[in-house]
Amino acid sequence: MTTLPLPNVLTLENAAMSISVDAAYGARVTSLVDKRNGRQWLYQGGRSEAIGEEAVYVGDESIAWDECFPTVSRCDSFDTPWKRRLRDHGNVWGRPWAAEAGADFIATTFNDDLSRFSRRLTLTGNALVQDYVATNLGSETLPFLWCQHSLLATGPGDDIDLPGIDRVKATHLGAKGVAFSRDSLPWPHHGLDLPSVPRLDRIGGMETQFAAKLYADISGDFRASVGNANGRLEIGWDGAELPAIGIWLNYGAWPGNGRFMHQIAIEPATATADHLAGAMASGSAVELAPGASKSWRVTYRLV
Repeated sequence: MTTLPLPNVLTLENAAMSISVDAAYGARVTSLVDKRNGRQWLYQGGRSEAIGEEAVYVGDESIAWDECFPTVSRCDSFDTPWKRRLRDHGNVWGRPWAAEAGADFIATTFNDDLSRFSRRLTLTGNALVQDYVATNLGSETLPFLWCQHSLLATGPGDDIDLPGIDRVKATHLGAKGVAFSRDSLPWPHHGLDLPSVPRLDRIGGMETQFAAKLYADISGDFRASVGNANGRLEIGWDGAELPAIGIWLNYGAWPGNGRFMHQIAIEPATATADHLAGAMASGSAVELAPGASKSWRVTYRLV
């Protein structure tokens, strides 16, 4: 275990929304509240002390909104400039970031010997604009995979809208404690023999014991949304910058061992891959030349 630094919680608030960021713990966004109806959009929990290189991102680690960089799942990257086994869900979660805050923004940065990863959150009306920059500080071309790991608190009565998506790649499927595999599924009518989960775009209850990790390719201006008639969270980005979406559905099926969660995630991503090695194998990893940067933007909007 690791002795954690004291929380460094920064807040932004206006008439529509309030957010909180713990800069000392991976710049984790710990709260995102729609002030119109009081809804907390992020899955809640505490800090875990299991943040070392061998940490497994389950249970207490898997809450709220973290950034996955330069990988999502753990993978061996000894043949890259990273020259090590990359930690589960990446290098930057759970670790202290430098922070600066103003009246309408929170800017956070994580540096290591090879890279700088920055995120600036700006609150404007009913929108939270998120500007990201990844920079190669090393002397060799640096590959990376990024995914926004924002775990949402949802329940039966909520739905997921993914305009233009009619098929998804499946990297994990499980129901009632049994894992099974399919290369891809139609969206939202999955075609599986799962009477308790008739559609993938309708949020199931804990009793369904269903989990899925799905991906799809994105192009153009994309706007996903989650919620119900009382309010929705819209998640938007440009497919030219971020050509992929990850979809995590967990209705009482994970992580197991007597403890189960109910959470989903709609994940803007640089590739349809679970880890950096997979992205590199498919040619979809981002590769930064020495001194180069890549920037992108994601926008959350309350509608």
